[in-house]
Amino acid sequence: MKDWPNRKDSGSRPQAQTGRQDTAERPAPAGGPASPVDTSHPADTGKKKGAERLLTAVGGIAGRYLVEAGLPDTAESPAEQTGAARRRTVPPDGKAPPGGLARRKKHRLLRWGALAACLCLVVLGGTILLRHLAASRWPIKQAPASTASEPNTAPLPHWEELGISEQYIHLPFGGASYDGTTAQLEAGQVGEKLGDAVLSGQDNYTGETHTMPGAVHRIQGIADACAVAVRFEGETAFYVYRNSLYRPETLGQLIDDLNLRETLSLGSAWYNERKAGGQYAQIEFPDLPDEAVWEWLLADTGLPNVWSDANTFLDAMSVSVDIPLLGYTNISLGITEDGYLTTNILDTGKAFYIGQEAAQGFMGYVLENCTGYEIVYTDPDESALPE
Repeated sequence: MKDWPNRKDSGSRPQAQTGRQDTAERPAPAGGPASPVDTSHPADTGKKKGAERLLTAVGGIAGRYLVEAGLPDTAESPAEQTGAARRRTVPPDGKAPPGGLARRKKHRLLRWGALAACLCLVVLGGTILLRHLAASRWPIKQAPASTASEPNTAPLPHWEELGISEQYIHLPFGGASYDGTTAQLEAGQVGEKLGDAVLSGQDNYTGETHTMPGAVHRIQGIADACAVAVRFEGETAFYVYRNSLYRPETLGQLIDDLNLRETLSLGSAWYNERKAGGQYAQIEFPDLPDEAVWEWLLADTGLPNVWSDANTFLDAMSVSVDIPLLGYTNISLGITEDGYLTTNILDTGKAFYIGQEAAQGFMGYVLENCTGYEIVYTDPDESALPE
């Protein structure tokens, strides 16, 4: 996980303006001037300090701006706020001059209106800041939206539209049942002949069952219990047939039977990160080193296969893998937070308990050392990133 540095202010913070505290005028003795009296309680001074500074800063609007805005200039100039001019006087009869109260009300309304506007800006700025803090720490990478999750409304193919390995999809051989694929093998990938068999398939529309004889061969480096090659009568191509019911006893047996050290092609690591708003982001790490997978996940070959359909294994991170020899693309090795390694190689589940230390260690390694991208899926006709 990369440590994205926090942004710092490019300039120095301006000093906050300070102003006088609000004062109340009390009538002076007969013939004498009024004296300003501080009416604030000492205990309230700390609480009011910030509010007084903000109000003073807002109230200190230059008169020319008020005139330009069409408002009466009732604010005192900085010069009038110092010295003897700071003290206000009342006539000997103790009454304020006519119109003074109205001017003070207008001034207060102006200040409170400006304060409200300032607070709105503070709230807006805080909202923007929170959105920034909640943003993903990973750079965004666009990917076209997949249509795999959409319902398949295409009609079933007719018998004559299928390839031969799709027509004769079932192969019973040696006490196991194999399923046909469209993957073809080169001559150097095919081993000795194991025997002959009769393959079968059913027409999707008529329900009629068809059969075809074929020769069964070993695939170089692959255990017969996992997959075999078939060549049909009158054909030259060899097709891969896989045993989806294969169940290894240990992790080492899975690695050896499929020759994974030679046939396994490792891809990106994938991680589902929970965002501040509760939704999840899909993070891809395309630069995952192969050595990290073998060291953290596949090193303990003696681990037993503990898969059970009654258990639920929730992968916190996964690694995409291909086995081109057997026609597999984009299947997975999964890692759970409670320490299980899972895989769907050969189409059925397999699980091995590698321990929480190894599982957490691998995920921590990926997050700390690999380059991640948040994947944003877009429609083919859209190119702009979402705001």
